[in-house]
Amino acid sequence: MSTFPKALLGWTRENPWLFSLLAAIAAILPPFVLLALLRNSIPSAETEPYNPIIDGIAALIIAPLFESAILVPMMVIAERIIQGRVGPSLLCASVWAALHGMIVPLQAVVAFWAFLIFSLTLLHWRERLPHSYYWVLVLTHFFANLPSTIVLAFDIAQS
Repeated sequence: MSTFPKALLGWTRENPWLFSLLAAIAAILPPFVLLALLRNSIPSAETEPYNPIIDGIAALIIAPLFESAILVPMMVIAERIIQGRVGPSLLCASVWAALHGMIVPLQAVVAFWAFLIFSLTLLHWRERLPHSYYWVLVLTHFFANLPSTIVLAFDIAQS
């Protein structure tokens, strides 16, 4: 039985597309609500200028493929260290949060929650689709990166 909130209420259990979309919403909504509430008290990070094409490709294609490819063996190692589902997922999420936080420290919060959801998604679909769970993970990661990519590409966040 999956620990991921009853396979997102049970009705997405056999539909990887819908599951990926709902998991992505679960991955991005809580951190972005928190960041929106704290927006005025957080100093802005010094970052390179955003290139919508290059950075969009990196966020929507390269990151989901590359990070998911690393997460799969990372989870296997985490499962050898910690028993269960939640423990290894928390360990993987912590590693990804530390890696993302090295670039922009506040991004660690977003990365931790997102990779916790990605890790639980991996475990959920690895049992159900042993030959294609990687692609469900990539799709979930793609959907999770899509809103911020759109916001940055169209400069929507500027006030």
